[in-house]
Amino acid sequence: MPRISLFLACVAACLAAAWPVRADNPLRIALVSEVTSIQPGQSFYVGLHLQHPQGYHTYWKFPGIVGVPTGAKWTLPEGFTAGPIEWPEPQRVFMYQIAAQGYHDEVMLPIRITPPKDLKPGTMVKLAAKASWMCCGQDCNPGFQDLTLELPVKEVVPAKDERWQKLFQIAHQTVPGKLEGWQVSAKREGDHVQLRLTAQTEAAQQQCARIKDATFFTEDGFINADKEQHFAKPKPGVITIALIVSEYATNPNAKQFAGVIRTPQGWAPDARSHSVSVVLPLLP
Repeated sequence: MPRISLFLACVAACLAAAWPVRADNPLRIALVSEVTSIQPGQSFYVGLHLQHPQGYHTYWKFPGIVGVPTGAKWTLPEGFTAGPIEWPEPQRVFMYQIAAQGYHDEVMLPIRITPPKDLKPGTMVKLAAKASWMCCGQDCNPGFQDLTLELPVKEVVPAKDERWQKLFQIAHQTVPGKLEGWQVSAKREGDHVQLRLTAQTEAAQQQCARIKDATFFTEDGFINADKEQHFAKPKPGVITIALIVSEYATNPNAKQFAGVIRTPQGWAPDARSHSVSVVLPLLP
């Protein structure tokens, strides 16, 4: 579904629930840096630091059938470039009674910035971005805010900013990675898709025995995030997740789809990796 349609769907659902749009936005947002200074030509991370009041949420890069993802439109000094948001693993959130994909509580959304090689040490640089978001809870609140950040240019390797180090570390660690040691397939029958994960290594088989639940988050809107998913372990070393194709899918006859699979028990023996990204061909 196009972004404007997502926005209208979110607003329409808020109106249907008789929720007002507040004049003061409940989300606290700031532009912060992982480092205390920068070096010429060396990439570094900044982040959108989001603080949600209890009961509120914002949205992941694909919200589901409602919502608008958080974004940033940059105004950078000459020669600087900004990468996309490196999205940490999403959570299940609810806008009214609709299940969506987003974030609660406190979260950092990292963005890689690359400065030019000809920066002069001893100078200051100013980064600016217009942030946009939708924050929903007891009410529904679109928001926009101009954010700025100034950093000194130095020749030395920059130190980590201790104020934000833990949040950046969590964000980097929870960006979905690759699924290793498993075979993954997807079979479609009508509007139903069965996702099947089969452990291929001894470590994966041991981890499979520990996994008690898993959730699929759609990255392209092919799967309906609001429909119930059915997790099962039909035999040792095998996990299945039953999914429903979205009636709002841009391409309902797609031959592949993409998303994130998350399990609270983790995909690796050390359980540090809870989410993995997959792009799957659809078997007839």
